[in-house]
Amino acid sequence: MFNTNILLDEVKNQFINCLENFDKTYAFLVEVAFADYHFSEDEAINLLKVLGKDKVVDWVVDFESVGFSEVTTDLNNPFKLVNSFFYELGETLLYGNSELYNLYEFNSEEMATKEMNDKFIEVIKGIESF
Repeated sequence: MFNTNILLDEVKNQFINCLENFDKTYAFLVEVAFADYHFSEDEAINLLKVLGKDKVVDWVVDFESVGFSEVTTDLNNPFKLVNSFFYELGETLLYGNSELYNLYEFNSEEMATKEMNDKFIEVIKGIESF
C-alpha cells in the first residue's frame, strides 16, 4: 500500500520531537504531537503524488468511518487530507503497539516528566512497524 518505512520513521520522529519538551498530561500526546504537524500546500500535493492520493483518501475514509462514524476531513483539500492522514498514523502507532499503548494508558492522566518522556522515546525508537 505505502512505503511504511518512510511513513513510520516520519511518525516516530514527530512523536520523539514532541516528547523532547512535552509538559502536559499524556492524554494529549497525539493531539500535541500532530495538531501542529502541518505540511505546506505544496508539500501536501507532492506527498499525495508520492503516496498515491487514492490510497491516502481510502485510508482516511476507512479510519474516520470506523473511528468517528463519518468522514470529517475535506478529501479534496490536499493540505487537510495529508495532515489528517499523518495525525491518524500517529494514533495508529500509539494504539497499535501494545508496549506503547500500555505505557500511554497507564500514564495518560499523569503530567509529563523527563524520565517518563524518555521511556516513551525508548519504546518509540524500538517500534519497527505499524
